[in-house]
Amino acid sequence: MLEENQNVEERLDIMLYTISLSEYDIKSDDDVSLTKMREALEQFEDAMQSPYLLGCSIIVIFNKVDVFRDKIAKKDIWATFPEYNGGQDYDSAIQFITDQFIQKAVNGGTVVKKILYTSAIDSEMVQHTWKEVKQVIHEKGKKKALKLM
Repeated sequence: MLEENQNVEERLDIMLYTISLSEYDIKSDDDVSLTKMREALEQFEDAMQSPYLLGCSIIVIFNKVDVFRDKIAKKDIWATFPEYNGGQDYDSAIQFITDQFIQKAVNGGTVVKKILYTSAIDSEMVQHTWKEVKQVIHEKGKKKALKLM
């Protein structure tokens, strides 16, 4: 986590937050009462509360979409998200999870700039993901340069 005594002028410009979609039913190593997905959501919520993220471009990358697609067909996300009622539908589940992370950002006063879905074993998806990340970095750099002029 960011150090609390850090100068507020030293805010982050961009934060990449990567979540493994396929770990929605795997118990956390640190707290067996949580799944890794729920733990990631709680950590994300904590990060979004930081004053150092004000004005930061948040990029959320959901990884392992391929494994998630196969897994969701056999086991829905209800154990991690009891409020979810979309069953084993891939699109409903991924939208629900995405909405959970977006809501945590909004509650913390930050905005998610980009949400990306990828599979680290699919080189085309990875290339597309990094192209999108570079675009956000480039846009952020242009805005900072214009402020300096």
